[in-house]
Amino acid sequence: SKSSRRRSGAPPRDQRKQQQQQLKVATLKGTSYSSAEMFLRTVVSHLAPPSLREKFDFDRMSAKELLEALAGSILTNKKKRYGLAVIVVDEIDSLIAVACDAVSKLFGLAHGKSELGFCLVGIANAIDLPQRTLGISPTEVVVFEPYNHQRLVDILKDRIAA
Repeated sequence: SKSSRRRSGAPPRDQRKQQQQQLKVATLKGTSYSSAEMFLRTVVSHLAPPSLREKFDFDRMSAKELLEALAGSILTNKKKRYGLAVIVVDEIDSLIAVACDAVSKLFGLAHGKSELGFCLVGIANAIDLPQRTLGISPTEVVVFEPYNHQRLVDILKDRIAA
């Protein structure tokens, strides 16, 4: 039968669709934003279900209103198509420079109610960035050691060979 021909280890199509619906991931670059509103509009655009995007004019909202919409309407909305929303912000230190309060409040949402299904991952060069700039302690800090000279040479050789 057709269902027995699928690759081993790969879940059936309907199960893959359900898994995709359970997780919503957005990867953002902190250097792309010049204001809290700009950043929060991007977050909202990734997380808000179409019914809310039609109902609210997010482009005209302030940072405070966007945060309230996230906490009150978007993350608690029964029509959202995911169980867990993960926002990954690379170079979050640049974002904190222009949107410190917004980032702090998003970390608060992520730390607060687990039933919201919201996770914020910040990537920065400074290990103590959340404590130093936001006054919060992250749930977990993962440190990636820098590459040494030989490892960089090996990476370059591998890429050239490919």
